[in-house]
Amino acid sequence: MNIEMTKGKKVAFLATICLAGVLLVADAILIPTAYTLYELYANQLNLVNFIVTGYYLVAIIASLIAGKLCEKLSKKAVMVIGAINSTLCAFAMMYSGNIVVMTIGRALHGIGYGFTMTAIIGLILDVFPDEAQSSKYIGYQNASMTIISVILSSVAGNLASVSLKTSYLLHWTIPVYLFSLLLFVPSIKPEKVESAKESKDSNTRFGKRYWLMVLNYFVLGISIYVMAYYGSLYFSENALGDDALSGYFVSVFTFAGLPISVLFGKIYGRLKNRTYTTAAALGAIAMLLFRFVPNTVIAFIAMVLCGFCLAMACVYMYAFVPSAIPAEASTDKAVSVVTSISTLSACLTGYFITFGMSVLKMEKVTSFVIVPAVLLAACSLVALIVEKEE
Repeated sequence: MNIEMTKGKKVAFLATICLAGVLLVADAILIPTAYTLYELYANQLNLVNFIVTGYYLVAIIASLIAGKLCEKLSKKAVMVIGAINSTLCAFAMMYSGNIVVMTIGRALHGIGYGFTMTAIIGLILDVFPDEAQSSKYIGYQNASMTIISVILSSVAGNLASVSLKTSYLLHWTIPVYLFSLLLFVPSIKPEKVESAKESKDSNTRFGKRYWLMVLNYFVLGISIYVMAYYGSLYFSENALGDDALSGYFVSVFTFAGLPISVLFGKIYGRLKNRTYTTAAALGAIAMLLFRFVPNTVIAFIAMVLCGFCLAMACVYMYAFVPSAIPAEASTDKAVSVVTSISTLSACLTGYFITFGMSVLKMEKVTSFVIVPAVLLAACSLVALIVEKEE
């Protein structure tokens, strides 16, 4: 479908879509204060662990539920439900001071994240059905999350020196987003399924190409996140610099994806179905550089390539969904699976590293990065083969 908007309404709509980043990267407020949380609630570490990372498990389930809801409700309604849940979390974090209430709040935020991420991509695909336009605006939305994450984490870190509660006041950005969502995002009724047969198809039949690429994306995610999570340890193992330089090194991963997201429309316009293959190949090259050329300059270049890899693959997977599944299948459900897989790969990366190093009897991350290098090369090759079916 193609939604007609005046220039002003379009700008307000796109601004709201980008502002959704305050909900999607709300962790940027929490992470700078995680150490303080562990200190304050040392006797309730399980709850703190859930607050910091465990809520992603809720987000995975919520993403799949959101895909089904988007077939019955408007994308705006699903996003509003998500934003209300995250707003409740925001108030719990800002004003409760109770670890149990905050834990419940973060579970609600998991629902908010899953509902918002699934519905927002589907909404962009609805409003901009043209492939070139949708890929461009999905890239912009992804870029906005990077910018907002940097701003929130920087401000939260400074405010945390005053108090934990002061830094958590940044959660007020979420109800501001909810207000903007109610005002500026159009409510688009989902298209009705015409027959029982089509309903069955929309539930189950995404096609081999789609599922192969989803599996590929999961493998790419757990491989590329190795350096995002363990980059500082790699820096230390190879004595590449002090703690400050190590911190900059890890942040490069986030920043590198920004220009890729902003320019994704043009990148996709040139590479088309070779976009993902190129992304995985860049990741493989980066891991080989980490493994065999451990020096400071090369490490920073490799980290930039990792950022390029993840940003290109992430935006491509969302833009790729409509062309990958049969016309009668549900785009909303297909998007929800991609969202769940993206979240799951981030959750499991730590287990992948520790289990892999244990099995292979490797003591250093520097040695282990050959494993993601091989996996990423395989991802590139598989994508090259699968995408020939387009």
